[in-house]
Amino acid sequence: MPVTHTHRDPYLIVAAAEEGRRTWLQRNFLRQVNINPIVRYAEARSDINGEVAVERHPLFKWLPYIFLLLTVTGSGILIFNFYHHYLFSELMAIPTGLLFIIAIAYSINMIRDKGITMIINKTGIDIDDSYFSWQEIQAAFIVERPRGNKRGYITYLVFVMQDNSLEYFDLTGFPLWSNNFKILCTAIHKFHPAV
Repeated sequence: MPVTHTHRDPYLIVAAAEEGRRTWLQRNFLRQVNINPIVRYAEARSDINGEVAVERHPLFKWLPYIFLLLTVTGSGILIFNFYHHYLFSELMAIPTGLLFIIAIAYSINMIRDKGITMIINKTGIDIDDSYFSWQEIQAAFIVERPRGNKRGYITYLVFVMQDNSLEYFDLTGFPLWSNNFKILCTAIHKFHPAV
Protein backbone atom coordinates (compact mmCIF):
# COMPACT_ATOMS: atom_id res chain seq x y z
CA MET A 1 0.00 0.00 0.00
CA PRO A 2 1.54 3.32 -1.03
CA VAL A 3 2.41 5.82 1.69
CA THR A 4 1.48 9.46 1.02
CA HIS A 5 3.48 12.41 2.44
CA THR A 6 2.96 16.17 2.48
CA HIS A 7 6.51 17.33 1.63
CA ARG A 8 7.13 18.82 -1.80
CA ASP A 9 10.79 17.86 -2.27
CA PRO A 10 11.00 14.19 -3.40
CA TYR A 11 14.20 13.59 -1.41
CA LEU A 12 12.54 14.82 1.79
CA ILE A 13 9.56 12.55 1.13
CA VAL A 14 11.82 9.47 0.93
CA ALA A 15 13.95 10.62 3.90
CA ALA A 16 10.84 11.14 6.06
CA ALA A 17 9.47 7.72 5.11
CA GLU A 18 12.76 5.98 5.90
CA GLU A 19 13.17 7.82 9.21
CA GLY A 20 9.62 6.92 10.21
CA ARG A 21 10.27 3.25 9.43
CA ARG A 22 13.28 2.98 11.75
CA THR A 23 12.98 2.16 15.45
CA TRP A 24 14.78 3.99 18.25
CA LEU A 25 17.48 1.30 18.36
CA GLN A 26 18.04 1.47 14.62
CA ARG A 27 18.30 5.27 14.65
CA ASN A 28 20.80 5.34 17.54
CA PHE A 29 22.92 2.23 17.08
CA LEU A 30 22.85 1.12 13.44
CA ARG A 31 24.30 2.57 10.29
CA GLN A 32 22.32 5.22 8.47
CA VAL A 33 20.10 4.64 5.46
CA ASN A 34 21.67 5.79 2.19
CA ILE A 35 19.34 7.64 -0.19
CA ASN A 36 20.82 8.45 -3.59
CA PRO A 37 19.23 9.74 -6.79
CA ILE A 38 19.32 7.51 -9.86
CA VAL A 39 21.68 9.90 -11.63
CA ARG A 40 24.47 8.96 -9.19
CA TYR A 41 24.59 5.44 -10.65
CA ALA A 42 23.81 6.33 -14.28
CA GLU A 43 26.56 6.15 -16.88
CA ALA A 44 27.04 7.98 -20.16
CA ARG A 45 26.11 5.23 -22.62
CA SER A 46 24.97 5.48 -26.20
CA ASP A 47 23.85 1.85 -26.57
CA ILE A 48 20.59 2.30 -24.63
CA ASN A 49 17.84 3.00 -27.14
CA GLY A 50 14.29 1.79 -27.62
CA GLU A 51 13.41 -0.77 -24.96
CA VAL A 52 15.70 -2.15 -22.26
CA ALA A 53 14.98 -5.37 -20.33
CA VAL A 54 16.92 -5.95 -17.12
CA GLU A 55 16.83 -9.16 -15.05
CA ARG A 56 18.33 -10.32 -11.79
CA HIS A 57 22.03 -11.04 -11.60
CA PRO A 58 22.75 -14.50 -13.15
CA LEU A 59 24.03 -15.90 -9.84
CA PHE A 60 20.64 -15.32 -8.24
CA LYS A 61 18.82 -16.63 -11.31
CA TRP A 62 20.61 -19.99 -11.24
CA LEU A 63 20.93 -20.37 -7.46
CA PRO A 64 17.57 -22.22 -7.00
CA TYR A 65 18.49 -24.74 -9.71
CA ILE A 66 21.88 -25.36 -8.09
CA PHE A 67 20.17 -25.83 -4.71
CA LEU A 68 17.69 -28.29 -6.26
CA LEU A 69 20.50 -30.26 -7.92
CA LEU A 70 22.50 -30.43 -4.67
CA THR A 71 19.39 -31.50 -2.73
CA VAL A 72 18.50 -34.29 -5.13
CA THR A 73 22.11 -35.49 -5.38
CA GLY A 74 22.68 -35.40 -1.62
CA SER A 75 19.40 -37.18 -0.87
CA GLY A 76 20.15 -39.81 -3.52
CA ILE A 77 23.58 -40.49 -2.04
CA LEU A 78 22.10 -40.69 1.46
CA ILE A 79 19.35 -43.13 0.40
CA PHE A 80 21.82 -45.25 -1.61
CA ASN A 81 24.21 -45.37 1.35
CA PHE A 82 21.46 -46.47 3.73
CA TYR A 83 20.17 -49.10 1.30
CA HIS A 84 23.63 -50.39 0.40
CA HIS A 85 24.68 -50.89 4.02
CA TYR A 86 21.32 -52.41 5.06
CA LEU A 87 20.77 -49.59 7.55
CA PHE A 88 17.68 -48.32 5.78
CA SER A 89 14.97 -49.17 8.28
CA GLU A 90 11.49 -47.73 8.70
CA LEU A 91 12.83 -45.53 11.46
CA MET A 92 15.30 -43.83 9.10
CA ALA A 93 13.01 -43.83 6.05
CA ILE A 94 10.46 -41.40 7.50
CA PRO A 95 12.83 -38.53 8.51
CA THR A 96 14.90 -38.94 5.35
CA GLY A 97 11.79 -38.90 3.15
CA LEU A 98 10.36 -35.86 4.94
CA LEU A 99 13.65 -33.98 4.65
CA PHE A 100 13.82 -34.84 0.96
CA ILE A 101 10.23 -33.64 0.32
CA ILE A 102 10.75 -30.38 2.25
CA ALA A 103 13.98 -29.62 0.37
CA ILE A 104 12.35 -30.31 -3.01
CA ALA A 105 9.32 -28.13 -2.14
CA TYR A 106 11.62 -25.31 -1.03
CA SER A 107 13.63 -25.58 -4.25
CA ILE A 108 10.52 -25.50 -6.43
CA ASN A 109 9.27 -22.44 -4.54
CA MET A 110 12.63 -20.72 -5.11
CA ILE A 111 12.48 -21.55 -8.83
CA ARG A 112 8.94 -20.21 -9.15
CA ASP A 113 9.96 -16.94 -7.44
CA LYS A 114 13.28 -16.59 -9.24
CA GLY A 115 13.36 -12.87 -9.72
CA ILE A 116 12.10 -9.71 -11.19
CA THR A 117 12.34 -8.44 -14.70
CA MET A 118 12.19 -4.76 -15.50
CA ILE A 119 11.33 -3.42 -18.94
CA ILE A 120 12.14 0.24 -19.45
CA ASN A 121 11.16 2.24 -22.53
CA LYS A 122 10.26 5.80 -23.56
CA THR A 123 6.71 5.57 -22.21
CA GLY A 124 7.37 4.04 -18.78
CA ILE A 125 8.71 1.17 -16.74
CA ASP A 126 7.21 -2.30 -16.26
CA ILE A 127 8.30 -4.10 -13.09
CA ASP A 128 6.80 -7.56 -12.56
CA ASP A 129 3.51 -6.73 -14.28
CA SER A 130 3.23 -3.33 -12.55
CA TYR A 131 3.40 -0.59 -15.17
CA PHE A 132 4.23 3.03 -14.36
CA SER A 133 4.26 5.73 -17.02
CA TRP A 134 6.87 8.47 -16.75
CA GLN A 135 4.10 11.05 -16.21
CA GLU A 136 3.17 9.28 -12.94
CA ILE A 137 6.74 9.29 -11.59
CA GLN A 138 8.09 12.45 -10.02
CA ALA A 139 11.52 11.13 -8.96
CA ALA A 140 13.44 7.88 -8.46
CA PHE A 141 15.95 7.01 -5.76
CA ILE A 142 18.11 4.10 -4.70
CA VAL A 143 17.65 3.42 -0.98
CA GLU A 144 20.16 1.24 0.86
CA ARG A 145 18.99 0.00 4.27
CA PRO A 146 21.50 -1.64 6.65
CA ARG A 147 20.96 -5.35 7.27
CA GLY A 148 20.92 -5.06 11.06
CA ASN A 149 24.01 -6.57 12.65
CA LYS A 150 25.14 -8.09 9.34
CA ARG A 151 27.38 -6.36 6.86
CA GLY A 152 25.91 -4.95 3.71
CA TYR A 153 22.70 -3.28 2.71
CA ILE A 154 19.32 -4.21 1.29
CA THR A 155 18.81 -2.12 -1.86
CA TYR A 156 15.47 -0.73 -3.05
CA LEU A 157 14.37 1.22 -6.09
CA VAL A 158 11.94 3.88 -4.83
CA PHE A 159 9.61 5.89 -7.04
CA VAL A 160 8.09 9.11 -5.73
CA MET A 161 4.80 9.39 -7.58
CA GLN A 162 3.10 12.66 -8.59
CA ASP A 163 0.69 12.38 -5.63
CA ASN A 164 3.74 12.11 -3.25
CA SER A 165 3.15 8.40 -2.61
CA LEU A 166 6.10 5.99 -2.60
CA GLU A 167 6.51 2.71 -4.49
CA TYR A 168 9.31 0.38 -3.27
CA PHE A 169 10.90 -2.40 -5.34
CA ASP A 170 13.43 -4.78 -3.80
CA LEU A 171 16.62 -4.92 -5.86
CA THR A 172 18.06 -8.03 -4.22
CA GLY A 173 19.96 -9.74 -6.99
CA PHE A 174 21.03 -6.43 -8.55
CA PRO A 175 24.36 -5.75 -6.77
CA LEU A 176 25.52 -2.13 -7.01
CA TRP A 177 28.64 -3.26 -8.87
CA SER A 178 26.77 -5.27 -11.51
CA ASN A 179 26.30 -4.20 -15.10
CA ASN A 180 22.53 -4.85 -14.89
CA PHE A 181 22.18 -2.35 -12.05
CA LYS A 182 24.10 0.30 -13.98
CA ILE A 183 22.01 -0.35 -17.11
CA LEU A 184 18.82 -0.07 -15.03
CA CYS A 185 19.82 3.31 -13.57
CA THR A 186 21.11 4.61 -16.91
CA ALA A 187 17.92 3.61 -18.74
CA ILE A 188 15.67 5.22 -16.10
CA HIS A 189 17.73 8.42 -16.24
CA LYS A 190 17.83 8.46 -20.04
CA PHE A 191 14.13 7.84 -20.61
CA HIS A 192 12.98 10.11 -17.76
CA PRO A 193 15.71 12.73 -17.25
CA ALA A 194 13.72 14.51 -14.54
CA VAL A 195 14.55 11.67 -12.13
